[in-house]
Amino acid sequence: MADEKTKRSFERFTLPVIIEVPALSDVPLVPEDVSTGGFSFIVDNRPEENDDFDCTVMILNQTFEECRALVKWIKNNLTEPGTWTIGLAFQMSGREREHFETLLEKLLGDIS
Repeated sequence: MADEKTKRSFERFTLPVIIEVPALSDVPLVPEDVSTGGFSFIVDNRPEENDDFDCTVMILNQTFEECRALVKWIKNNLTEPGTWTIGLAFQMSGREREHFETLLEKLLGDIS
């Protein structure tokens, strides 16, 4: 359920998670904000809202390959050269999303 203060559907985590999105970056990306619903990070090339991409998500000793992610929002960072912070939503099945959430919670416990 969405938090009344933030209106977010999923709890947010700031954790070491690596995401490969070949269509957006030649190097792995470290998200600024991670939840079981998606993630945000800074990119040099602006995608279009509702673009979808193949991605690989690595957390702990698990790799989620052939994931799909949909661009939900884009924010211009007003930097030179230009960068954008984008929000990507995972397109995961319920079981896969549950497994990912379990890993996020374990990682959070390990870091605490």
